[in-house]
Amino acid sequence: DQLATSGLTDGKVHVWFPASSPYATSCGGTQPGPAAGNGAAAAEAVWNAGTIGTGGGISDAFPVPDYQSHLTLPQSQNDGAIRRGVPDVACAAAASPGYRIIVNGQPMAMSGTSAATPLWAALVAIAIAARGEQIGLLNAALYGNPGAFRVVQQGNNRVGGKGYDAGPGWSACTGLGVPR
Repeated sequence: DQLATSGLTDGKVHVWFPASSPYATSCGGTQPGPAAGNGAAAAEAVWNAGTIGTGGGISDAFPVPDYQSHLTLPQSQNDGAIRRGVPDVACAAAASPGYRIIVNGQPMAMSGTSAATPLWAALVAIAIAARGEQIGLLNAALYGNPGAFRVVQQGNNRVGGKGYDAGPGWSACTGLGVPR
């Protein structure tokens, strides 16, 4: 949750294992906007609070997996290569509104992709229960159903100019987007 540079000051962007593994489903973060008031979903932007926010980028180690082969992935800002893109999906990760929890009897809000990822795990568990059978390689199922997502088109995960921008389609900030 230290944006595209992962908090390092080596002038490069970084994605970490296991999120960069093609066998893992990685989750980016968003900042939800106010609801439209007409029943429409709230607009969301990439979670970037200046010093913290969603990571994402291009793996230095893993080639483009088959399930991402139909995407227009950005080049790595480190070496210009195109490899596995991270994250795969996203959901709310910003401190506002945050995830309400109780610690030692005290209410508080938690944020970050470590708070957002369990939400995705719960959504997947619900989908498996509704199907009555396993999904198989989750990423193949997710990328095979792009209509299940709202694309996040606003924001970036840049630090000092290093990082990636959101836009139409898959991005190295929020992947396929947030669940519909």
